[in-house]
Amino acid sequence: MSSTKDPPKARCHLRGIKPAEAVPEGPPPSAMKGSSTILLAVLTLLCSCGLATGEDSSEFFMDFLQTLLVGSPEELYEGPLGKYDVNTDAKAALTELKSCIDGLQPMHKAELVKLLVQVLGSEDDA
Repeated sequence: MSSTKDPPKARCHLRGIKPAEAVPEGPPPSAMKGSSTILLAVLTLLCSCGLATGEDSSEFFMDFLQTLLVGSPEELYEGPLGKYDVNTDAKAALTELKSCIDGLQPMHKAELVKLLVQVLGSEDDA
């Protein structure tokens, strides 16, 4: 008669943590890296466009950010990016970034809008 032994159980390094607590909430890290990459690419585009034209880069950036927060992708192309030839890949990146922003919780998006209003107000005072 052969006796079968149960395989040794692996020791859990997450003692006291329930399975639901072991998995972080929110998007997976790979999605966050992708969003960060898109944001970095868009910011690079903005900086190079603003600096290349001699335009006040802070004014351009604030207009872009305002449109990104409360406008549509089409308004981005007609407004702040209207005088630039935005290629297909950049448009796809902007659309994805806009989708990420639109996916924020309403209170977080409202706080970003408040911050933008505060920054715009401080520029008017200067």
